[in-house]
Amino acid sequence: MAQSNMNDVTKVLETNALSPNITFLGQMVRARALTPREGRARGRREGRPFSSEDTVPTSIAYTTASSEFIYGTFSVLAALNAGRRKVYKLYRLNPEREEEEPTKQTAVGDRRRDSTNPTGALVAIERLAKNARLVIKDVSGPHWTRLFSKATDSRPHNGLLLEASPLPQLPVTSLSALEQPIDDIRVTVGWTSEEARELNNVFDIHGNVAKIASPRPAHRYPFMLFLDRITDTGNFGAIVRSAWFLGVDAIILLEHGTAPVSTRAVKASAGALEYMPILHVKNEREFIKASRKNGWKFFAADAPESAADLRRNAARDAHHHGVEVEGALLKHPCVLILGNEETGIRDFVQDLADGVAGVSSARPEVGDIDSLNVSVAAALLTQRFFDTAQAKT
Repeated sequence: MAQSNMNDVTKVLETNALSPNITFLGQMVRARALTPREGRARGRREGRPFSSEDTVPTSIAYTTASSEFIYGTFSVLAALNAGRRKVYKLYRLNPEREEEEPTKQTAVGDRRRDSTNPTGALVAIERLAKNARLVIKDVSGPHWTRLFSKATDSRPHNGLLLEASPLPQLPVTSLSALEQPIDDIRVTVGWTSEEARELNNVFDIHGNVAKIASPRPAHRYPFMLFLDRITDTGNFGAIVRSAWFLGVDAIILLEHGTAPVSTRAVKASAGALEYMPILHVKNEREFIKASRKNGWKFFAADAPESAADLRRNAARDAHHHGVEVEGALLKHPCVLILGNEETGIRDFVQDLADGVAGVSSARPEVGDIDSLNVSVAAALLTQRFFDTAQAKT
């Protein structure tokens, strides 16, 4: 079987949308919509009138092997606005109603307006789709409703599915040194596949060095978040949402053991993941060591009682200087490490930290509630770094 056909088989299998009549011997038969003539013939054979359901495929086909579906009004809008993905096709599900005509496909989509939808966002989506010359397919009926539900794992989709390439994730081996706060953020780029390089062209890459855009004020050094095995997609998305809003420069993810950059995470981030620079690290130990040599300071986010122990350990370690959070961004580029929801930061990662950051409870006597959700802690600690690094007047 040809490689292209194998890719098609794989994607159909992944969507769990195989027709029971599909076979793989001889050639792969992908489900497709029937033409009106074929639909009428089927209706006559089954003793019933022609229906638009006769033209509905058994699965939503992918344009490429790496395609994924983004769903929900504001996730789709963010993806089109950010422009960091390749986009292939937009499906719009109209409210269920009886139709005499089969599903219609046009270059821009003559969609009927529905007053119950967020009209402003839909208008913006259609304008962006037209500008991108994106094919829009307007669909309706219970069968398409089921297909949308299957493609989104029954999550709210607001009648919108956008087929697109994965979000770019830049593989990095270290964060480069900065001589002064106003300097550009540069990173050393690791090996990546040809396909990934094509997706990562949204970054400013020259050779093995990439520049990361930053919203920070000129007096303040860069600030990033390092997620050490954050596994819950909702937490991951919420962290990215707060980080983008507050002005974090990038999110650093591990190759394994961390929630994936998925369509669910995009929705959980309210679309912020479409804009946030994502740096991908294969060897976290070497990455932290190399970045620290370049002047970056790493802080372990931890509970107050653990923070005291870490400070004592740091004082005994010749490589640690017990760097304080207050004013740190006026002196150094910084990275805040956030640990797993259950087990926290791994020991060897804590041992590499220059300092610790924690949020003290106002009611320490109530031990049943002794910690914060990791996404809430991320937002509070990020703001603490920023608030204590104000420009001198």
